[in-house]
Amino acid sequence: MASSSSKTSAPTTSAPTSSATTSSGPSFRQRPWVRWGAPLLLVVGLAVLPLVMTEGANDTLARIGVFAVAVLGLNVVMGYTGQVSLGQIFFLGFGAYVTAYGVSQGWNIVLVFVLTCLLPALAGLVVALAAARLGGLAIAMVTIALPIVGVPLAKRLSDYTGGSQGLSARFVSAPEGAGSTTTSGSCTSCWSSAASCSC
Repeated sequence: MASSSSKTSAPTTSAPTSSATTSSGPSFRQRPWVRWGAPLLLVVGLAVLPLVMTEGANDTLARIGVFAVAVLGLNVVMGYTGQVSLGQIFFLGFGAYVTAYGVSQGWNIVLVFVLTCLLPALAGLVVALAAARLGGLAIAMVTIALPIVGVPLAKRLSDYTGGSQGLSARFVSAPEGAGSTTTSGSCTSCWSSAASCSC
């Protein structure tokens, strides 16, 4: 018994830790004010920049915003859910047609924005309900059929879609109270759509 109690364990040594790494807390990007401040700064910048930029630059930013909406929507479907969607452009085109038709008819910009979000979402719901019975590659085949069916459908509904020429519409004036040009309004609305998709 005396021999077992006289055994001592060897002292363990650990690598010295830097006091800077243990006391600094979260990294710079994980700090709460950075996580909220950076997106807020981006939103303010995207709201102010169109007011001071040229019409051509606003038009370019609006086009970038449209494609950002398409890419972010594809990221939600394929990136987060893992669903293969080859017909994402159908829903973007449907939203574009709804926007162009509403603007050419002189509808309120808020109504146009709501319908542009709602109608493609409802079309996506109908397609999703039909495709939910299928599995695997069959879902991909359904989604790739959407643009194939969408182009002839757009040509047949030429009263609403402009046929093979499509529709081109611009807001006659900026929304009331905006105090800006039409391109700065469209730039801001495109980027606000992209921001809502990324949230």
